[in-house]
Amino acid sequence: RTALQSVGLITFATSRSLPVAAGAVAAFAIGGGAMTLIPPHLVQTLFAIEHVGYLNGGRARWQQLARAAGPMAGASAASVVGYAVVFALLGSILVVFALVTCRALGASFASIAVHRRHNGRQTDATITES
Repeated sequence: RTALQSVGLITFATSRSLPVAAGAVAAFAIGGGAMTLIPPHLVQTLFAIEHVGYLNGGRARWQQLARAAGPMAGASAASVVGYAVVFALLGSILVVFALVTCRALGASFASIAVHRRHNGRQTDATITES
């Protein structure tokens, strides 16, 4: 998800032709759609159904705040350094974020307890690293 957005922003910032820019925008949009659809499903899959609303609500609150503040901050920065620099910087930040998140989740998956309902019964399982 984040990789698509990173590639889209960096490619858009460095593109010199309309077809490349359009492809970059499409990659960014697909990544954005995945960011909208995958996290709620992942939270529901990993945690007890009783906690899904609380966890997704907390996650969505910060996501929506960033979506509101991001364009204003980006436009302010672009008025100083230009949009190409802002898009390239945001793409680079997303790359770093993706790498840090993968590393952090790789370390923490070993300790996540999964609670699922299977055929009407509560089952517990622990995800372990392979």
